[in-house]
Amino acid sequence: LFDFDGTGKADPSLDASLVDNLQQTCPNQADSNTNLAPLDRVTKSRFDNLYYTNLVNNSGVLQSDQALMGDNDTALMVVNYSKYPFLFYRDFGVSMAKLGNLGVLT
Repeated sequence: LFDFDGTGKADPSLDASLVDNLQQTCPNQADSNTNLAPLDRVTKSRFDNLYYTNLVNNSGVLQSDQALMGDNDTALMVVNYSKYPFLFYRDFGVSMAKLGNLGVLT
């Protein structure tokens, strides 16, 4: 938010309003390390596909997530999940079922 790649500025690929919002939520000071910012500012408490719409609009909070738009294959998936929520819900359900079948002991 404050020193992308040593520039002393925010990541230039981020949406400017997102940067402003995040810098207010997480100011550049030591006591702000415990502040939290939602990954989706619009539907914070709802499980939906808006996260992917944010990535399409260069408003991904995490650089690692926004990087999905930098690869043609993953960008296509992001765009499709953004446009077609039923695809996201379907694939999420399949993934959760696969994870549930792994038999991880807790």
